[in-house]
Amino acid sequence: MDRKLFKSRMSTSTTNPHGILGLHDDRIIYQFSPNMKEHAISVKGKEQEMKLIDSQGFFVYESNSDLNSQDYEIFHSDGSKGFDPYNFSPSFSLVDGHLLSEEKHLSLYDALGSHFCEHDGVEGTRFAVYAPNARCVHLRCDLGNWREKIYPMRQVFDTGVFELFIPGFHDGMMYKYAICTKDYQTILKSDPYARRFEMRPNTASIVHKVKDFNWTDDEWLKKRKAANASDPMNIYELHLGAWCKTTRFPNFKQIASEVALYVKEMGYTHVELLPIKEHPLDESWGYQPSGYFAPTSRYGTPDDFKYFVNHMHTMGIGVVFDFVPAHFPKDESFLSHFDGEALFEHPDPVMKNHPVWDTLIFNYGSRKVKNFLISSALFWVEKMHIDMIRVDAVHSILYLDYGRWGQDFEKNHLGGVENIEGIDFLKELNQAIEEKHPDVAMIAEDSSYHKDVTKDQKLGGLGFSMKWNVGWFADLCRYLLLTEEERQSNKLDILNSYKEVFHEKYMLSISHDDTVKANFSDDVNEQMSYQRLMYSIAIAHPGKKLFFMGTEVGDSSQFDEKLSWRKSPLKNHASIKHKGFVKEMNHLYLNEKALHEIDFDEKGFAWIDYSDYNPNVICFVRKSALERLLVIHNFSKESYENYLVSIPGVTSIKEVFNSDEKRFGGEGVLNPQIQIQKDQKGIYLNVPKLGTVICKVVLDVKKCIL
Repeated sequence: MDRKLFKSRMSTSTTNPHGILGLHDDRIIYQFSPNMKEHAISVKGKEQEMKLIDSQGFFVYESNSDLNSQDYEIFHSDGSKGFDPYNFSPSFSLVDGHLLSEEKHLSLYDALGSHFCEHDGVEGTRFAVYAPNARCVHLRCDLGNWREKIYPMRQVFDTGVFELFIPGFHDGMMYKYAICTKDYQTILKSDPYARRFEMRPNTASIVHKVKDFNWTDDEWLKKRKAANASDPMNIYELHLGAWCKTTRFPNFKQIASEVALYVKEMGYTHVELLPIKEHPLDESWGYQPSGYFAPTSRYGTPDDFKYFVNHMHTMGIGVVFDFVPAHFPKDESFLSHFDGEALFEHPDPVMKNHPVWDTLIFNYGSRKVKNFLISSALFWVEKMHIDMIRVDAVHSILYLDYGRWGQDFEKNHLGGVENIEGIDFLKELNQAIEEKHPDVAMIAEDSSYHKDVTKDQKLGGLGFSMKWNVGWFADLCRYLLLTEEERQSNKLDILNSYKEVFHEKYMLSISHDDTVKANFSDDVNEQMSYQRLMYSIAIAHPGKKLFFMGTEVGDSSQFDEKLSWRKSPLKNHASIKHKGFVKEMNHLYLNEKALHEIDFDEKGFAWIDYSDYNPNVICFVRKSALERLLVIHNFSKESYENYLVSIPGVTSIKEVFNSDEKRFGGEGVLNPQIQIQKDQKGIYLNVPKLGTVICKVVLDVKKCIL
């Protein structure tokens, strides 16, 4: 190659390094090794010195005979050698480029990132990163001993994607992208589509060779497709690191059996892990993710996580994935200002900052950002077999003024506070899951008053399967902290959740957000009575259920991710008894259809008298197609003997659960027999203080409309 042509090709090498490096004219080989004065290659098994022809570090070797791309190998900085990366055609396909340009690529995780493959007949790893505002991108990695600029990447098809195929780049090697911005600053970024990352505080991406995983959950997936809203759903939410922490983090694979056995024994149907996507800060509990396609390295590899999910499924336990599409951390190694511009975050300086968590808000007006988030959700369903997606912080996506009360913010183009672009994103997310995986439930964690969150999109709703009922627990705690006299005039605090329950498809939660639980009494036994009352209210209330770890032992302490909850012994006999209470109550919920079969319709619930002559007691009936359960909650510190419940048409009645049993820590105010009035207009029974009584009743349909 003459010097003039070489200089011409050098001018385009920032976006097309393949135009100057590699084998040219069948005899001339160009290599780039910045700041080096000597360089060599192996030609047909024999080491050959190359000639330095440019002060930047360009070397040339001219062969006396024709060569092909596999006649020589280059030496990498780590001492290994392999075929020259700059002799290969683009590994990012035209189809992927077209779909990305059309902003309709919902499997971006297969196109971007690092992937083992066979390309042009050679095995290696292809890298692809979307950085449309970059002047150029270089790969820095173990193979090059993290030297600068030795692996420039090629921009393909004017898509903003930079790619490079490197033969021999093997499983476990680490890498980052060195991105040259418009103002010629170089920033090092982790791969947004990486499947693995270094353990924090390090931030490099790790090449992960996807192996054929032996999934054995076919029966579970068939069962999931046949599931419906009449099935019981009782979710055990846990922070994996704190559930069983020793001197190091637990491993997904090693802890799977223990978690499954515990959850199964205790009567839960699903596990929900606090976000297990890669994240830099332990104290965020995973709610500030940095890797949207990678389980955190704290707990193992992607295959370890697959094992965990598969094992749960073989044990008949579903897995709920906690998805965080509302915001991401400002850490400079990740998505923030990714290619020197606001690529993932909102472009407005005011609206990009999340005032509550000091994080960055996604730009929902960007189709490519929405593609990124939706493809992330689909990845965990399709590649990791998760069963439900719980969408975090929906309130902050729905409203522009979230957390900005009293502060400046940009209203929408109609002058309102609704985040129209955020609403569209949520609809598209739900629609994508519904179309591709209709058996995967979408659950909104939403504290707003937005209507029709769980209504079908065809009817004007957002299309979520369920919505967390995040207000009922706060109302209940506020009510229980009142004196008995104050409760009489504040009964609406506990009735609100029953009043609103059929406006949406609700999931009642006592979640990680409720870790600061109220202390209702200094007396241990009375405090545990309150705990049993709260748990039984949740179980008997219409709606599916979710409980955070520790609830089952009556733990009222602040959750601390640094401590191990599971491995610490139960504090006292009261905690042990409470665990037995929760276990029995969970199994009652699973076995009694009246407690779960009709959760989202008024047909499954009927008041006996919520304005009872005793203002501290509420009575109602939960119904299935064939059965009726009478539920009585007593909020008073006083027990009642021969308490009259006006429920007409009772032909038989039997107590099936009582929270005051002595084996639960109660005083034993029970109902071995229940008296029915002669005219069948009511019953007399004992109601324990701060207690719940549940009875199976048979009614004469001619005398009772319940």
